[in-house]
Amino acid sequence: MTINGITPSGQYTFSTLIEGLAYKALNPTEKRILTAGAACAICGNSDNSTLVVDHDHDNGAVRGVLCQTCNSRLGHVETLPLEWITKAAEYVANPQVAAAREIVEHYYVQHRQDCLEELKQLDDRRGELLADIGKVDKRISAINRRFQYTTIRAERRKP
Repeated sequence: MTINGITPSGQYTFSTLIEGLAYKALNPTEKRILTAGAACAICGNSDNSTLVVDHDHDNGAVRGVLCQTCNSRLGHVETLPLEWITKAAEYVANPQVAAAREIVEHYYVQHRQDCLEELKQLDDRRGELLADIGKVDKRISAINRRFQYTTIRAERRKP
């Protein structure tokens, strides 16, 4: 339990130590004191050799201790709109795989239905097409017979 930022052992809590501190006013020793025994506020890394004092570049206020990796990443992220960061975090936490799968499945289901419909139409016309083929076969046979008949008659008339 802390009272006015002081623990029962008489030490100041970290949040009390950094409250109101300006990064530019800290000397290297004070920065080492702040990072000693601390852990990265984002990832929890407690490797003291990678910890740095993080500060707001706009007003210079010390925000806390981060590892170098998180500090660098935060430097890239903090210039982005908060709404975009929130949406990006939601996207990463909830990938849109289901929506993409649904689109692909819809395409294949629709494609399959289109194929089945076309096959049904052809199957429905099969009788008609076969009847037409039968008529064509009969007509070809009739023409062949007439051709043969006229060929035989023409040969008989030759002198």
